[in-house]
Amino acid sequence: MDTGLHSYEYSAGRIYNYEPGRIPGPSNEGADRMAIVKFMQEGTQALYTALTGWSSDITKPIVLEEVNALIRYASENGIDSPGPDPSNPDETTLVLLRRAAAEYEPFYDDEVMTPKKIEAEVKVLCHYARLAKQTRIENYPINGRTLIETSFAGRSLFWLFGLTFILMGFAILNEIMAGWAQAADTPYTQFQQEIVFFQRHVLQHLIPFIWGGLGACMYLLMRLYNIATHRAFDRARLHGWALRVLLASVLAAVTLYLIDPAALSSNGIPLESKSIAFLVGLGVKVVYGAFEKLVDTLVDKFNLDSVRRQPPADNNQLRDFLACALADPAIAKDAKKREVLLDLMRNISNSPKC
Repeated sequence: MDTGLHSYEYSAGRIYNYEPGRIPGPSNEGADRMAIVKFMQEGTQALYTALTGWSSDITKPIVLEEVNALIRYASENGIDSPGPDPSNPDETTLVLLRRAAAEYEPFYDDEVMTPKKIEAEVKVLCHYARLAKQTRIENYPINGRTLIETSFAGRSLFWLFGLTFILMGFAILNEIMAGWAQAADTPYTQFQQEIVFFQRHVLQHLIPFIWGGLGACMYLLMRLYNIATHRAFDRARLHGWALRVLLASVLAAVTLYLIDPAALSSNGIPLESKSIAFLVGLGVKVVYGAFEKLVDTLVDKFNLDSVRRQPPADNNQLRDFLACALADPAIAKDAKKREVLLDLMRNISNSPKC
C-alpha cells in the first residue's frame, strides 16, 4: 500500500511540479498556478491525441515531426527555392532546412532556453517559413502541420459526418412517413394516428431547419474535400464551422416563414419549400447579404436614417481650441472675452454625449 501511494504521489508530483509530501499553500502559490497551467495543457494535448490520433506539442514553437513532414513532401514533389547565398546554388532552402533541423534536434527536449537552442530554433523557423511559402497552392497553405493533420481530418470532424447522417435520416424519415400517410386507405389505429400526428404537426415544422442544416453540411463536406485533396487541413481553421450549420438552419426556416415558396415558383421554377431551405443552407452568405440589402432598401424607402443612433460627439478638438484661445495674452487681458470662453468650456464639459 505504501509503495502504491508513494508511486501515485510521485506521478502526481511530476504533473503538478511539487515534491512528494509538499502541501500546496500560499508560499507556493506561483508554482501551483504554473503547475495547473501545465496540467491543463497536458490534458488538452491528451484529449486531442485521443480524438484525432495525432500528437502535437502545442507548447513548442517548432515540432520536428512537422518539419520532417514538410521536408519529405517538398522533396517528393520537387519543390525548392534558392538559398540566401546566390553564389552557392547547392545550398537550397530544402537543404538548409534539413541541416537546421538536424542541428536543432539535440536541443528539442531541453526545457532551458540556452543561446544555442534559440539560435537553432531561429534557423529552423527561417528556412521553414521560406519552404512553406513555396509549397502553398492557390489559397491553400500547405505546411508540416497540415500534411500530418490531413491524415486525421475525418476523426477531427466526426461530428460533421454524424450530424449529416442524422439530418439526412430525418429528411428521409419525413418523406417515408408522408408517403405512407397519403397512401393508407384503411382506418388508422392508435399507433398509426400517433405517427401521422408526429409527421404532420412536429416533423413537418422542423423540415426547414433540417434541410437548411443539411445544405450547410453539404457545403462544409465539399470544402473539406477540397482542403483534404490539397493536403491543407488544419484544425486551427475550423472555428465557425459549427456556427455555420446553426446559422444555415435558422436562416432557412426564417426565409420560408418570411417568403412564400409559391411566389418564387410562379415564374416557372418548380421549387418546393425543402428545396429552398437546402439552397439557403448551401449559400448562407448570399442569402444573409440579400436580407441586409432588403433592410437597407427599407431604411431608404421609409427614411429611417434619422432614427439611427448617432455616434458620440467628440468635443476634444473644440476644447483644445478654447484652451489655446484662453492662453492668448490679448484675450487674457479682456475680462469679458475670457469669461465668455470659460462659460463655453463649462457648457461643453457638462453637455451629455449623444
